[in-house]
This record gives sequence, C-alpha cells and structure tokens, in this order.
Amino acid sequence: MTNDITETRLAQQELRKERKLLRVLIDSIPDIIFYMDVNGTYLACNKAFEQYLGKSREEIIGKTDLDFFSPDLIKTSRFHCAKILISPETYQYEEFLKYPDGSLYAVDTLISPLLNEEGKLIGIIGVSRDISQRKEGEEELKQAKELAEQATRAKSQFLATMSHEVRTPMNGVLGMTQLLASTELTAEQQKYVRTIDISGNTLLTVINDILDFSKIESGKLDIENRPLDIRACIENVYDVLAIKVEEKNLDLLYLVDPNVPAYIIGDETRINQILMNIVNNGIKFTESGEVYIRVSQEKINSNSINNNKNIRLHISVSDTGIGMNEEQKGRLFKPFSQGDSSTTRKYGGTGLGLAICSRLVQLMGGSFSVESEVDKGSKFSFTIQTKAAPAQPKRYLNKQTPEIKNKRVLLVDDNQTNLEILIWQCQQWQMLPFATDNPKEAISWIERGDLFDLAILDMAMPEMDGLTLGCELIKLKSQDELPLILLTSLGKYNEDIDSINQIFSAYISKPVKQSTLLKTIVDIFATVKQSYHKQPAKQVQINQKLAENLPLKILLAEDNIINQEFAVAILEKMGYKIDVVNNGIDAIAACKHQNYDIIFMDVQMPEMDGLEATREIIKQLPSETRPKIIAMTANAMEDDRDECLQAGMDDYISKPVKIQFMQQMLEKWGTKDTNINANDTTSSSQIIDRSAMIVSMAETKPELVKKMTHLYLDREGPRRLTEIKQAIAEENAKGLKHSAHTLKGGSATLGAIGVVEVCRQLETRAKNQDFADIEQLVQLLEERYEEARKELIKFL
Repeated sequence: MTNDITETRLAQQELRKERKLLRVLIDSIPDIIFYMDVNGTYLACNKAFEQYLGKSREEIIGKTDLDFFSPDLIKTSRFHCAKILISPETYQYEEFLKYPDGSLYAVDTLISPLLNEEGKLIGIIGVSRDISQRKEGEEELKQAKELAEQATRAKSQFLATMSHEVRTPMNGVLGMTQLLASTELTAEQQKYVRTIDISGNTLLTVINDILDFSKIESGKLDIENRPLDIRACIENVYDVLAIKVEEKNLDLLYLVDPNVPAYIIGDETRINQILMNIVNNGIKFTESGEVYIRVSQEKINSNSINNNKNIRLHISVSDTGIGMNEEQKGRLFKPFSQGDSSTTRKYGGTGLGLAICSRLVQLMGGSFSVESEVDKGSKFSFTIQTKAAPAQPKRYLNKQTPEIKNKRVLLVDDNQTNLEILIWQCQQWQMLPFATDNPKEAISWIERGDLFDLAILDMAMPEMDGLTLGCELIKLKSQDELPLILLTSLGKYNEDIDSINQIFSAYISKPVKQSTLLKTIVDIFATVKQSYHKQPAKQVQINQKLAENLPLKILLAEDNIINQEFAVAILEKMGYKIDVVNNGIDAIAACKHQNYDIIFMDVQMPEMDGLEATREIIKQLPSETRPKIIAMTANAMEDDRDECLQAGMDDYISKPVKIQFMQQMLEKWGTKDTNINANDTTSSSQIIDRSAMIVSMAETKPELVKKMTHLYLDREGPRRLTEIKQAIAEENAKGLKHSAHTLKGGSATLGAIGVVEVCRQLETRAKNQDFADIEQLVQLLEERYEEARKELIKFL
C-alpha cells in the first residue's frame, strides 16, 4: 500500500513538474497563444497574450472576445472560428492587433481544432505571430518596385531623347559621307569614307533598335490604314476599364451620331491607345459623376460617305473631375509634365500620356485640344482624317426595326446624360420614350394608368435604387404586362443577383452597348409575342372579382418567403389587399389594430407558432368579432388536423396549397354563419405534384413560376440544406426542426413531394432528439432535392 502511495505521489510530482515546464515553455514563446472552448470562452493563454491585452491570466480566463476586442476584430475571429465548428480544419489568416499603448501590429493567426479521444471537437487553439517586420519589408519592396518603374520610365525617355538627338546628326554625317564618296577621292580617302559609312550605319542600326524598344515614348510610329468600327473601339476601351469605374461608382457613357459610318479607315490600335489614355485619366481624376465619349462627323463635303472621300471625325471625352486652370492646361502636352506636382504625388503617372496622344493625333492628320474648369471637369477633343469603309450595315444602326417600332418605353435614370442617350437611342429605333430621373414619378405614372410596353431602370439611384423600384412596379404590373430591364454595374450587386433575376426580364452590365441594348429589347418582345400564341392549357380558374362579391379583410401569417409570395399573388388576383406577418406574435399584434375577417395561419413559425397565436387571439377577441382562422401547414397527419381544430382554428388547408382550395375557403368562410368542415389534400407519388399551386400556374403565369422557382432553387433550397447540415453537426434539435419545416413548406408549395417526405422524417427525428444515423436521411434529402431541381428547372 505504501509503495502504491509513494508511486502515486511521485507520478503526481512528475506531472506537476511537466506541467510547470510546459507552462514555462509556452510563456517563453513570443507568439500569442490561446485556447478557448467551442463557445468561445478562453480557458488558457500565455504571457504574450496577457501582454497584448494588458490583462492578467486570471482576468482573461472565463471571458470571451466580446470582453476585449473591437467589433471588426470580433467579426473576423468569429468568422474563422465558425468555419472550424462547421468543418474542423486548420485555418490561417492575417489581421491587425491594437496593443494597449495604441501601437498596431500585423499578425499571422493560425487556429486549429482540438479534438477529444472520440474525435469530437472540444475547443480551439490559436497562435498569432507578429509579422509587422515582414509587412514593412513588403512595403519597402513595393516602394523599391515603384522607384524602379520610375527609373525605367526615365530611362525610356532618356533613350528616346538620346536616340533622336544622336540619330539626327548621324543622318547628316551619313548623308554627307555619301556625297563625299561620289567625289574624286584617292584610294586612301575612299577607304576612310567606307569606314565612316560602315561605322555610321552600324551605329544607326543600334539607334533604330533602341527606338523600336521605346517607340511609344519616342513617337516613332507607323500609322496603319485598315477598316475599323469606332463604336467597337469605344466599347472595348470601356470593357477594359469597367472594373475601375465600378470601384469609384462612375458612369461610362458614349454616343455616336447616326451619320458616322459603321466602319472607317484608320489605325485601330492607335485610336484605342488614345481613347484608353484619355478615358483612364478621366476616371483617375473623377471621384463622382461620369466619363462621356461623343463622336460626330464634321462635314467636309456632303457626299463623303457615299463617294468614299475624306471625312473628319470629331471625338470628345468629357469628365466631371477635378478640372484644371489655364496654367495647368499649358503644361499638359509637355513630356513628363502634369497639372502640378501634387497631382503626380496623388494620382501617379509619368506625364507622357497626353504628349503621346497628341503626337498620334497629328500623325492621323488631326488636332488635339482641351477645355477645363477647376472643380467642374475637363473635355478633351481631337479630330482625325479618315474615310468611310464599305461594310455590311449593323442592325443597331438601322432605324427600321419593326419588332419594337412605336413601343412605349419607360426610362428611369438619375444621370441626365445617360437619360438623354437612352432617349436618343430609343428614338433612333422609332420607339416612344418617356423619361424621368425620379423613381417616384415613374410609379405615379403607372398608378394613374399610363401604359408602357417596357421599362428600363438604372440600378444606382440615390432616393430609390432600381431593384427597389422594380419591386414596386411588379406590384402594379406583372412581368407579362410590363417587362423590366435593369442597367447595373458589373459584379457590384452580386448579392442581389437572385432578386434581380426574379424581378427583371433582363439586366445589362454597364457600360451599356447599343448592340446589347437592342438585342435585349428585341429578345424580350420576341418572347412576349411568342407567349401570346401558346395554346391555352387546362387550368384552375381564378375568380378575379371575388373581392367585389365577397369583400374581406385578410391577414396572412407565414414565415416562408416562397409561400408568402404565392399566397399574396393568388389573393391579389382575386382582388384582395393582403396584410402579411412573419410569426404568431405579429399576427396577434395585427389583430389588435385591425378587424380581420379571415386569417390564413401557418402552424409552425418562429417566436410563436400558429397554434399558440390562435389560442391567444381567441382569448383576446370576442367570438362575434374574431376572424375565421384557417390553418396552412405541411403536416398532413390526422392528428395534426385535430390539433389545429382543438386550438380553435376554423378550418385546415394542407400543403402544397392548391388554388381551388384557397378560393373555396374564402367562399366558405366569407359569410359569418358556417360550420366547421376541415378538408385535406391528397399526395402524389411523382417527383413533382403538378396540382400544386405554383405548378398549376405554369401556363397562365410563367413569369411568377420562374420567379418562385428561382427563389427556391437559388436561395431558399440551398440555404435550408446548409442549415439542416449545420444543425445536425451541432445536434441542434430546435434548429433542425425549424429548418426542415421551412424547407418542407417551400417544397410543398412547389410540389416537391419527395423533399417534403424526407423533411417530415427529419422533423420527427428533431422532435425526438434522435440523431442516430441521421446522415443517411440527409443524403436521401440531397438526392430528393436534386431530383426535384432537375424537374423544376424545366419551368425556367
């Protein structure tokens, strides 16, 4: 016994010794080290972490990052810790830490999962290493690179200048040498002349090579003469610079007069170079507003296009940037010169660009000029001598476009220049434009009954953006009645792409090309025209005058956005104005402020479900004034129906909701004296139940079907699947039940009965907190969802 005790004590002493050694070792490491549990509570740290926070270990242990860090740092930390909770892997990222003395350090943070013997995640270990010196080194390298580039630019200019300065007298030397060789010379003199000629030509070859290397800087260029499309040149330049414009939220606009030939003779590369330089400068020196290219033809003679004689193009590039005074304008075309030294420091550049452009324009037989006013912007103009080139006419330059002739188009854009361009372009295509820079005015036109065949909306408007305006317009007119086109910046609204696809018939990335705009408009009207010739399908007839014959105040309580859209669309088609709430608490509050005749109540909602909300409404409202409450749920069991009726609900609709049943409920409960007779719907063994509400509308309201299908496939479905997987990983029964129920509801409305059945099983598992082998159900759910997806995309 004594030996056992002694051995135990020795083991404990050894363990304490090892722990102490480990503590000393960890504390001696200059890197920040911490350990937290899965809830983010700090359980251990080293001296470096204490020094960073300016706190003792006792003050740190048991706290979370909320107690110490800024919101930005908390957001970054929790984002990466959340990834570990979802997928236990090691993650590395860089961040900036602010020490108590105010100093800021760049650190490289590595966080890793800590697993127990069973492989279950029990915590997170983090190590942060100071990389400030490395960052400083990188910054020094960057500055060195910039200095090297400046030196390279200076070298190129030096080479070009010296090449010119040497080449000019060398030509004189060689010329005179040839003259000298033609005179009577002695043999010795001829030998000397030949040596001079060979050496001079060798030197000239070297100089020509240098000129080729720096031909842009030196101006030694050969101008080509080939057919080119000036409109394509502008569009190509805008395409290249689109990302820069997007970063500064500027508009790139252009307008080419209709009398400008489709093709001209010229040097496309050099014209692109000129436009690229001027437009890039416009973007660089403009913080808000626009850069606008205008191309017109100056008349040299009246038949220049037809007889292929010379014409003069006038091209101007205007911006709304910082502008220049007279002194600054005077230095523009001098090499290595800009408006002033502060401009160089702030915006960069060598000062060569405009000097090169001016020289190129001169080589094309034109001239270069600039107009500018401080704080108002600049206008760079140049002309080029050219000829019209024979070519096939372009469709977007053709005024005869019968598909869109006399179509009334609503134009909404806060940018007056772009609005004028759109008006002009629509008039060229013989459309009838109605333009406004005020989204609210556009809405008022629709509300008062003005008719339009198409609406083109800009996305970026200050008071109401194009997406919001589109949402308002589709409340007044369906996509069939008023197709919408959105003009938006490339990639800027990626997070809204689902909503844009649902609301708009098409969207066009800025800068808008004339050819793209025309094709989009023609395609939209071709689709609309084609839909008019479809054979009518057998469908459920909606009584569009039901609200006139049976006026009712209706409340919809539903947390699923897809089901909300469906129900509202159907009820509005019947003539009703619907109030919508997302949960039972809001339903009770709504009943306190409004006397409703009927409530369509979803059973399972967050915060308070439909059953509890019904009980509260019955308690608070007298029977003679309380509304009729109709349950809407994806649960189809007899017990579920009984539970709804026992809670005080008056009737029951099972999902997927069908149009005829919703209409029957209104007709049935629209009068006050009605007996309870709850009904249910039947299921289908197909992948998609084509009697479901949305599918039954495929022929009559294809745009609504597309919109809801996109919403389900692109957002709701993937989102709920991710939530279900996360809830299972965390064994979160409540979260699993809610996500499975929500997916079940949306799937039922779309008729995806295979998904509905698996979701129902997941709900049962969540209710019983049974996570054993549940991964098999998740796999089955993904299979059923994929089957449904393949069927549903046929409606897109």
